[in-house]
Amino acid sequence: DIFRAHFGGDFHFFHESPNGAKKLLHSREFLSNILPNSDKKPYVLFGSTNFCLHCRQSMTIFRSLEKQFNDVGIGTAEFNINDQRLSHELGVIHAPTLCVVSQKRVYHMDSVEQVTETQIKEFVRKSIPINRYIQKVNSIKLI
Repeated sequence: DIFRAHFGGDFHFFHESPNGAKKLLHSREFLSNILPNSDKKPYVLFGSTNFCLHCRQSMTIFRSLEKQFNDVGIGTAEFNINDQRLSHELGVIHAPTLCVVSQKRVYHMDSVEQVTETQIKEFVRKSIPINRYIQKVNSIKLI
């Protein structure tokens, strides 16, 4: 359409899936799967909204990190903050937003506008307890 041709094709309208999103999250899946299992598998969630110009840069950076997070066992998903139920459950009030769900808790990155890959990685590392990945030596039987 003419709007997309003039402003670019990265906009997602109403409840359309964002272009390139590997996983689009809705409240039902969050409440029944992600939150209850977040002590076993943490998630990094990126939220944006319709016509959000500030979201474009942050979304590109988030998507560039998805494979790295997935490779170490951290799930990733995107959501539309216009999903009021999900936004309420996550405590989201602005777009763009980045959340980590770990240990049945939601952690929010303070400012996602003008964010870098390094800042996102640091936030995720601080939000997920490291002992989750370390097997205790006492539980390993040596022969």
